[in-house]
Amino acid sequence: QSVNPWDGSEAGYFKVTDTTTVYDNRGNGALRPMGQLEEGQVYPRVSDYGNWHRIDFGGIYGYVRKSDTIPDDGSSLRNENSKYSNQSRTFETLKEVTVYDNTSGSLVPFGRIAKGEHYALVGDYGNWWRVLLSDRIGYVRKAEVKVETKSTDNFFRVYTANIPVYDNRSGSLKKVGELEKGQSYPIVKDYGDNWW
Repeated sequence: QSVNPWDGSEAGYFKVTDTTTVYDNRGNGALRPMGQLEEGQVYPRVSDYGNWHRIDFGGIYGYVRKSDTIPDDGSSLRNENSKYSNQSRTFETLKEVTVYDNTSGSLVPFGRIAKGEHYALVGDYGNWWRVLLSDRIGYVRKAEVKVETKSTDNFFRVYTANIPVYDNRSGSLKKVGELEKGQSYPIVKDYGDNWW
């Protein structure tokens, strides 16, 4: 009979022994998968939750099976958060998105966010958004997510091909051009109802 490494453990960190799923339990039905943690990586946990670890996953609680992990002291972590907070702004993942640690000088994947998830961002980092995943600082590619727009935004990025541009000076919409996927454009005026 195998020994449970978590029996009697009060470790504040865990190491993933086999790539494991992060679940959302806010619904009334079955647990909903919303991401994954990488084999061999170490993560802080918010608290113990019976057979699960409770972690912070983009500003909400996520749950990870203890059976896929072992206790750890966290001493190997170089990107544990000590200064950033989640913004109120979120992004939506356009595909399964990898979260990278860049503290080693190269990009090391340490988590994934499932397609269609809404996730809190921390800040801008060039072609990347800075995020927190289980209180570790990570980075996701801007091109793989769609950011919630705010009234203070000065630019927008096109996420799908062949977005039409309309002229409405005649009182009806007349297509006059298209915008290119992946390009950013200045916002002159917000017309509400999903139009700029």
